[in-house]
Amino acid sequence: MRKFARHPLVWVSLLVTPACGKQGPSEVSQQKAIIDQDSLTPVTDPDQLPSGASIQAIGRMTGGCTAFHVGEGLVATAGHCLPRPAANMEETPCHAYSIQWAQSRTESRCLRYKAYRYDDEADYALIQVDPAPPAAIEVMGDRREQLAQTQAIVVGFPKDRELSQSGHCNARWSPNTEASKFFHSCDTLPGNSGSPVIDTATAQVIGVHDGDADRENYGSFLPPPASIRALLREMAASAHTTAQAEAYGPFRDGEERILTVIGRQQGPKIGIDLRVDLEDGYDKLIVVDGIGRRQELTGRKELSVELPTPVILVIVTDYSGTSQAVQVRSIRSVETH
Repeated sequence: MRKFARHPLVWVSLLVTPACGKQGPSEVSQQKAIIDQDSLTPVTDPDQLPSGASIQAIGRMTGGCTAFHVGEGLVATAGHCLPRPAANMEETPCHAYSIQWAQSRTESRCLRYKAYRYDDEADYALIQVDPAPPAAIEVMGDRREQLAQTQAIVVGFPKDRELSQSGHCNARWSPNTEASKFFHSCDTLPGNSGSPVIDTATAQVIGVHDGDADRENYGSFLPPPASIRALLREMAASAHTTAQAEAYGPFRDGEERILTVIGRQQGPKIGIDLRVDLEDGYDKLIVVDGIGRRQELTGRKELSVELPTPVILVIVTDYSGTSQAVQVRSIRSVETH
């Protein structure tokens, strides 16, 4: 591997390019972020990763990026791999994105944004998914109090390849700084955006791989473990809230937001009765079930249906006319055999 170039950690001067699998919400790398030679090798055996890092915690996300599970349905990726959320982040729909986990039949659907940065200082996203995958990777504590350089490995899904690892490389960050980014010399390709950069000694995640920056690759630190634990507690509290019948509306022009999410805690399958009073042909209620099927309701309609969870209800309105109401008239668990 190439040794580190001794350039200063000045983020505004870097020419950075995300390395996502396909063109995302803003941009896409046209460069192959190989530092020296292509050392990427397929991961077929858990022993190829640092002890404690599970293959099944890493997945390929809709759009071609990589994502990884940090615990209890909370998943990390690069911010540029997802559309920028609205001001009310947790109401911004992300149901179009799902994650297929490595060496697992589990596929998880994005329910909500929980944290998001995509700016000059950081590039990461934390999202809530359902169902949670079978394994997780621990995020390291904040070690920016002192100059740090450690051995690392990047594990993810390079474009047109299966799960691959980069081989060992150097990762470093600057001391006594509030900077949210770090450098590493691991080989990556488009599709590695969102991959975990893992400390080989501790098997903990240093941060998220974002892209290539001139002579090195770069990534973003995630929020510290205390912040992640707070998000997990918040998610656990909401998971114990039983979904109930509820009415929504009237709605403003130009809305696109989540009305409610009915997760797996309600059972693997639910029955739901809906009634809508929407501007016919222009405004709509989108119903997305746990296997990605969607139905759209517009005008004055009723729907009674049984669906696998999670079930997500999203309202979309145009810029004229008024839609009055969406009523969730009943929700019930359905026996499965």
